[in-house]
Amino acid sequence: MHILLIYPGGGQREGLLLAGTRERMRVMMPGQADIVEFRQIEGAWIAESGATVEIGAIGAAAHTTFPDSAALRVGPPRLCASASILQH
Repeated sequence: MHILLIYPGGGQREGLLLAGTRERMRVMMPGQADIVEFRQIEGAWIAESGATVEIGAIGAAAHTTFPDSAALRVGPPRLCASASILQH
């Protein structure tokens, strides 16, 4: 689901809501490698950094793609040791 977060001062960021409850939500933001977690404290959504946000909108999308989503793809695992070391 898409989520629109509104920061103090009017800044807005769109993200992808990965999981959410009444007390906590986890959001993937385009351009960020880490997931951002928000907790509801005394009626306000607070990020791990301490920033307060308001939820502007939450909506489902048939297909969700961020412009840099290729950076999030994970390839096959690579071996770190040579085959001769693994045989011993």
